[in-house]
Amino acid sequence: MITTDKNISDIPVAAQKVIEQYEYLPIKAEKRIRCPYYRNPRSGRERWGLNAFSGKGSPKEIADEIHMIEKLEGRNFSLMQEEEIRDIMRKRKLGIDCSGFIAHVFDAWLKQINGKRIYQVLRFPHRGAAGRIAAFFRPFTHIDIETLTNEPNAKKFRDVREIRPGDLIRFQYIADRADTNAEIDHALLTTRVEYNENKDPIRIFYAQSVRENNGFGIKNGIIAIREMQNPLEQQEWQEFPDTGHTTLRLGKPELYHPLFLSHP
Repeated sequence: MITTDKNISDIPVAAQKVIEQYEYLPIKAEKRIRCPYYRNPRSGRERWGLNAFSGKGSPKEIADEIHMIEKLEGRNFSLMQEEEIRDIMRKRKLGIDCSGFIAHVFDAWLKQINGKRIYQVLRFPHRGAAGRIAAFFRPFTHIDIETLTNEPNAKKFRDVREIRPGDLIRFQYIADRADTNAEIDHALLTTRVEYNENKDPIRIFYAQSVRENNGFGIKNGIIAIREMQNPLEQQEWQEFPDTGHTTLRLGKPELYHPLFLSHP
């Protein structure tokens, strides 16, 4: 972890670069596209296809497929607006979901710190022999928020004073009805924490890939801590780009320390 100031703590440079690559996919020298959201299918043919079309691709994997789509569409993306290209990506089911985004950021973090890969340190849930084999050969498509936050991969905590870069802020809601919007399992990745002279957090920065009405994708945010005794959902939240939504609409946040990361 980088400490740029005694009162500021950041995620490692390699992890920061992955976030920037999702924010600005390098599809053309003069064109950068913010990666849209696409949810990893729970089952079906797409789950066993390329990572990029399963909501789990790296920035490079997604950028490579954009080049192929440009040829298939017979279009010149250099002449098109960003949102037009993002619409084509969504139509082609090319994007990143929240856990795929976090998994690739963690993967870069671990490679920089100790040379390991995320799938080498994660403990996957027991899903029978077939599930273990699938997770071994296709790890990124089997990393979900449940895996990232379950013991022994993570520890839940409540006191916002304990928050640090790399922690996950999870929103979980499952209703007993056949409504796809009634099931939410989403997480934000904290990327920077700023502290006051008492070492209490005063601003928490985060990044995410989030589904909204237009399937937005990569966004950043800041939580300004106004009253330390109040829960996180009662603090001041801002998100960028401002799309008229904040992640707080998903419910009450829960906090998790990933136990496989290296912290001072």
